[in-house]
Amino acid sequence: MIRVRVWIAAVVAVCAAGCADGAGSLSSPSGPSSLGPTTPTAPSSCATLSAPEHLSATVNGTAVSLIWSPVDEADDYVVQVGSTPMMSDILFTNTVEAHQDLERVEPGTHYARVYSHNWCGTSGSSVSVSFTISE
Repeated sequence: MIRVRVWIAAVVAVCAAGCADGAGSLSSPSGPSSLGPTTPTAPSSCATLSAPEHLSATVNGTAVSLIWSPVDEADDYVVQVGSTPMMSDILFTNTVEAHQDLERVEPGTHYARVYSHNWCGTSGSSVSVSFTISE
């Protein structure tokens, strides 16, 4: 039963993409891979996202609040925090907000950076900021 549903869904998807000939009748889709899996393509209106700016870190005990300026057309942000400037061993997450709060951060100096992200891709990194949690 599952194979029948998958096959029907595949035929419906292919026909929705190109079977109708505009005259109210159906024709065979062209090309040898018309029933095979397809790779989604980015919309033609994709623009390169800019990296988030004005990243700052505010420390309050072992809690840290990261804040940055929102980026137009960003769907979400990739936040990385690490024990060295290029690591993400402390935090690697996505958020839809232009801020990220961390709690119970281990003592030491840490580094944060943020990337903007949408269907078209991911920006370059923001300027990295460092913050220190005292023992």
